[in-house]
Amino acid sequence: MARERKNSREKERRQDSKSVSASAGKEERAGTGTFLLLQFAMLIFSLSNICSKMAGEQELLSPEFILWFGGLILTMGLYALIWQQVLKRMPLMTAYANKAVVILWGLLWGRLFFQEPVSLTKIAGAAVVMAGVYLMVTEKKEG
Repeated sequence: MARERKNSREKERRQDSKSVSASAGKEERAGTGTFLLLQFAMLIFSLSNICSKMAGEQELLSPEFILWFGGLILTMGLYALIWQQVLKRMPLMTAYANKAVVILWGLLWGRLFFQEPVSLTKIAGAAVVMAGVYLMVTEKKEG
């Protein structure tokens, strides 16, 4: 019984060390290309929100609604495929923190497509969020 527990603990330690090295490997592989792919994914994700808003402004099941809803499905599908590729090369926490960049795209798309006002308060809020992303992504490893 004691031998089984010892073997089980050794197996857990090996799995933990594999998990840690896999995470470190992801951080090493997460270069400029992966970062650009991540930003492209966020751009695609932000475009899905335009399709969603436009679909919501159409009469349900009208040709225009179907067109915009189809665009939503297409952009979300493309986003999901790219997101999976990003996660292969980057830790989840780093990738997910970068989702906040969609706030910047939202400000831009809201202004360009829907003539929504962009105030200094909104810009300051986006800057605070982006500063938080920067702090999350550039945090130095302990040890």
